[in-house]
Amino acid sequence: MNYVDYLIRQGERVFEGGGTHWKIYHKALVPASPIPTFTQLTLEEAKAILNQSNAHFIRWSSDPTEEPTTWWWNVCSSYDKSKLSSNTRSKIKRGTRLCTVDRVSAPWLAQHGYECYVSAFQRYTNASPEPFESFRTKIMETADYEDLFQYWAVFCEGRLVGYVKCDIEPKKGVSTNVLKYNPEGLKQYASYALMDTLLTSYVVERALPINNGERTVLHDSNMQDFLLKFGFRRHYCRLNIIYSSPLHHVVNLVYPFRSLVQRLPKHSLFIKVKALLVQESYRRGSLPTAPGGTSRSLELGQPLPDTMD
Repeated sequence: MNYVDYLIRQGERVFEGGGTHWKIYHKALVPASPIPTFTQLTLEEAKAILNQSNAHFIRWSSDPTEEPTTWWWNVCSSYDKSKLSSNTRSKIKRGTRLCTVDRVSAPWLAQHGYECYVSAFQRYTNASPEPFESFRTKIMETADYEDLFQYWAVFCEGRLVGYVKCDIEPKKGVSTNVLKYNPEGLKQYASYALMDTLLTSYVVERALPINNGERTVLHDSNMQDFLLKFGFRRHYCRLNIIYSSPLHHVVNLVYPFRSLVQRLPKHSLFIKVKALLVQESYRRGSLPTAPGGTSRSLELGQPLPDTMD
């Protein structure tokens, strides 16, 4: 079984187009894969999938490049502890001395992980924890699929201070889909101990690249910058988004005022609008540059070419 098979078995809607499977995530269509996916999708194909799904927009990565862009996947495909900085190696040693890292089952984490999950949100902006029942249900949905979803926990003095959910695409790669730390555990270098264990287990022993997903949009915990210390690299690429017609008009109308929108108070609606505008700024910044230094077809105030009719 692979990740798409799991989604279908769970009753989730999965769509096909452009040689890729798609799923709905936060009312948006994204590739149904836990590993980096670079897709070439025509405007007509994107519109067809979007119409079929009734999602608000479709988003995908394409055109990987060595040149820095505003959009990337964070990936580690090789791990050699001896090549890390002396400072990082020292913190790994302290972390492994003060903490222990173990595989845990989904039922165990569903029962014992909520306190750690909630405490992790102290470090986030524009995000809040889900209720316990929602937290528990999401974990338990994966309980019978240990080949696709694996959980690791880090303990300090017997107390759970961090955990990670690893989504696995067999023989292809691993995504640290959920990574949570109690801020108190960070003082004991729990994050160093956990990451060293993950990279050793998957990258070194099983030759499976690990990714920490695409560039974050909704909240920023500085995790992706932290992972660069362990040999993660940013795989730069282009961010593509095609909006439904109503949302396209909203984005075009509000985007020039995005700096004012970012000052609005924390409210669920405002947070979503802020994230949408940040994402749009990444999209515009990741496009090819035309002669003269401007992004092709994306001059501010002009109609976007990739919209729904």
